[in-house]
Amino acid sequence: MKALIFVFFVIFLRNSHQQIPENGPILTFHPKPLKYYHWLIWTTQPTLIHYIGSEHLGYKNWTNALDAFIDTYRPNIRSGVKQICNFNTKNFPDIACNIDVRSFGPCVLENLYGYHRNSPCVFLTFKELFGWTPEYYNDPDLLPSKMPKRLKEHISKVAEKSQKMLNTVWISCDGIHAADKEYIGPVKYFPFQGFPGYFFPYSGQDDYLSPLVAVQFERPARHILINIECKAWARNIEYNVEEHIGIVQFELFID
Repeated sequence: MKALIFVFFVIFLRNSHQQIPENGPILTFHPKPLKYYHWLIWTTQPTLIHYIGSEHLGYKNWTNALDAFIDTYRPNIRSGVKQICNFNTKNFPDIACNIDVRSFGPCVLENLYGYHRNSPCVFLTFKELFGWTPEYYNDPDLLPSKMPKRLKEHISKVAEKSQKMLNTVWISCDGIHAADKEYIGPVKYFPFQGFPGYFFPYSGQDDYLSPLVAVQFERPARHILINIECKAWARNIEYNVEEHIGIVQFELFID
């Protein structure tokens, strides 16, 4: 009986493996846009975050959606055993790393994720990719030419503080077009500008939590549609916009 269960488990993993792209993990964002009725037609814009700034009724659906998403990361009776992971201690690969939902700076429920101040937060995460181990950009002298200048500068500053922290899948977000780059305003990342390497690889750990990066758009222009692209940086990610492999695009519109 145990042998039969093992065979089914292997088949399950093999099928799961086939369903997930092998050229890199899928990058996703939250909150997800909501479906709504418009002239009795059920419509949805799958990538648009649109709300009325500073009005509770205008943004509460977005903050509620974010809180429901973050709630899956809060510790509870069924959350299982997790370890506190960091770059300075030995981490056990068979135990999932904990994620402290209080580590996202202003991107927390108590601050309404910044939406009431027109400084909205968006959370980025990877979908689990079994066995995928990132090949890091961990040498400030060997960064790709297409990497944003600000990210290169950030990596150089990290290198001055800690070589271990360079083992990170870096994240960058910016406007897609020239006008978008002008309107997007300052962007900040919490708790790090990337996914720490100790979250990888995913090997089926019980109660595994995919790493999160909170991205806050501090002063985006209002009444203008801003096209945004966020990108994960590792040597072994083959980007595919349509399949969201290593890259995700969405729009932000604050009335």
